[in-house]
Amino acid sequence: MATLVAAYEKRLSTDFAILNASQRFDDLGTQTYAASTPGYVAMVCGSKYADVQARAERWDARPPEPGAEWEDADELPFAAVPAGEPLRFGGFDPPEPDEPGLDVTGLDRARVQVLATGRHLSAYGDTSDVPERWLLRIWPDDAPPDPLAGPPRRIAGALPFARGPQPAWHAALGAWQRAGWSMLSAPRAFREVTAALASAGRPVAQHELPDGALTPENVPEWAATLETLAAAAGLAGMATYADAVAVLERLGLLARTHDGLLVPNPAPPAAWDVLDLPEDHERGARLAVLRDDFQVFMGDVQHLLSWTGPLTATPRRLAIRLALRPGDVLGVLRLMVLTRHLTVAPGIDDAGADTTLTITSAVG
Repeated sequence: MATLVAAYEKRLSTDFAILNASQRFDDLGTQTYAASTPGYVAMVCGSKYADVQARAERWDARPPEPGAEWEDADELPFAAVPAGEPLRFGGFDPPEPDEPGLDVTGLDRARVQVLATGRHLSAYGDTSDVPERWLLRIWPDDAPPDPLAGPPRRIAGALPFARGPQPAWHAALGAWQRAGWSMLSAPRAFREVTAALASAGRPVAQHELPDGALTPENVPEWAATLETLAAAAGLAGMATYADAVAVLERLGLLARTHDGLLVPNPAPPAAWDVLDLPEDHERGARLAVLRDDFQVFMGDVQHLLSWTGPLTATPRRLAIRLALRPGDVLGVLRLMVLTRHLTVAPGIDDAGADTTLTITSAVG
């Protein structure tokens, strides 16, 4: 029977949903539920401004099954680093150097169970009066590190940073980004018009949007963007906010109601179908859209490879371990090949959920 050897607890507040337990404070960072590297466990709280009650335990063997009160769970490889430092909890701020922490000496090969409850009490930017509870249980394990071992990850609510449902008005504005119009977020004219539309949350009259002359853009790239968009809309240039609105309307991003009010088009044309983009710019715009969908899952794959080197498995096996859909796994693998993060053999284009693939990191 497994025996609890030692424990350490800490109450802390954090920002940006950051939580970690480490022998050496730095920013491993993760966008997934939890990830590990020798001497470090990174976790993502459910809310940006999280109040956390955290506990770490050392066991002499695999502990008993966790109780039903734990909503989220994962099991990861762990290895202590030979620095001799204890494992201490930190958040946005590092732990105090004199905190007792948890002694992990001798755990050169180990597993860590990451349990949490209360992460789904509030939306990411909100706060809750009830603290999130986190529990790490670490025990020795003689087997080579294997991130695919153990039960599937369990997440009670949305994955961290996943885009949840949006009100229809904001979803329409979000569709501009998904259609490759990310260049609109930089130049001041479009940024301020878009902000006014988002703030209104309803159809607006022209006079409710920013008005007057545009000040010159002080970033050459943004000034060139204005020229490109104006030319695509058939304007000689852009001098006023009214010109910026006209560009958005002519390019199909804004439409008018029967009584002349302006509304964002929830199904805008793709930027690469409207603009004559250089090949590298088009590729970047298409990849930016994909990254929105798969950024979190990229972190999952990178975490697996950090422990194994080349990994041979089917997309379905990865999906079961990570509690994803096989289609999401195939999507993120294709994206990571396109962005030169991975090589995949025999090849990802024609792979299916049950194709055996060997996945290798292409990043040094």
